[in-house]
Amino acid sequence: MSHAEPVDLAASATPAAFHAAYRVLSTLFLSPDAERLATVVTAVPELRTIVWPLSNLACGAPLDRTFARLERLEDADVERLGADHAALFLSGSRDHAVQPYESWHVGVDGYEQPSVSAALSSRYREAGLTVGLPGELPDHVAVELEFCAYLCHQEGDAGEEEARRRWQRERRAFLVEHPLRWLTAFETALATSMADSLYVEFARTARAVAADDGMLLDIVLSDGAGEDG
Repeated sequence: MSHAEPVDLAASATPAAFHAAYRVLSTLFLSPDAERLATVVTAVPELRTIVWPLSNLACGAPLDRTFARLERLEDADVERLGADHAALFLSGSRDHAVQPYESWHVGVDGYEQPSVSAALSSRYREAGLTVGLPGELPDHVAVELEFCAYLCHQEGDAGEEEARRRWQRERRAFLVEHPLRWLTAFETALATSMADSLYVEFARTARAVAADDGMLLDIVLSDGAGEDG
């Protein structure tokens, strides 16, 4: 993704671009259904166009690598993803298990699955999202990324500046309190357990997208506070 003219990052990193990035990454952490993956692969050219505003950010290169890898996906890769998904996320193996849940990685006393699940479920409802991903707990990586996508969508649909600010503040707070607390640990655990798995690349990309989104939200909301003052 190389382009001749420099891009104003704060202006170009649109909610639509982050929405698309979060949606595809959320999908990649679900059970690797061949039909679902084929749909993602087919959508890659359109996805590249939508996320182009992110190309000059740090997450641009990981996104490009992820899309390029998806474009080369073959039946054997889908089978390998299925095997990796089972070994990493479902098997409970001492050698390979890496749980895709925030509560498994945060490691704070009292921060257990029931409490974090209840807190996140409440947060999703308060934001107007009544249905998560069927069969997944609220702190699953795919669910948290999907919620980030939802918040981007709400920002993009907001007609008034005050409403846009509200959704931006909600997304920044969610990123700081949830994905950005544990995606680095998740990526590290995956790399330690199964360094050659595509899930390492997916986690690296998710972390980079969330970090850049949070950084730009800090800038935008700081500018807005200055204008309001």
